[in-house]
Amino acid sequence: MLNENRLLPSDVTQWLIYADSRIGTSHDYDGEKAKAALDLMGVFIKDAVALYETMSGEPWL
Repeated sequence: MLNENRLLPSDVTQWLIYADSRIGTSHDYDGEKAKAALDLMGVFIKDAVALYETMSGEPWL
């Protein structure tokens, strides 16, 4: 079972989307891929902060 320890604040599928977006832009400078990655940025930051807080037990500054 994925995410059975409930560390990730959103579904594992969402984290795979983040990873694919990052990989897709690492060596390809296509404007559409870059825009898609930037469009994910706000949601990713919220998820990353929530993951940090869960793992550290401390609030994000």
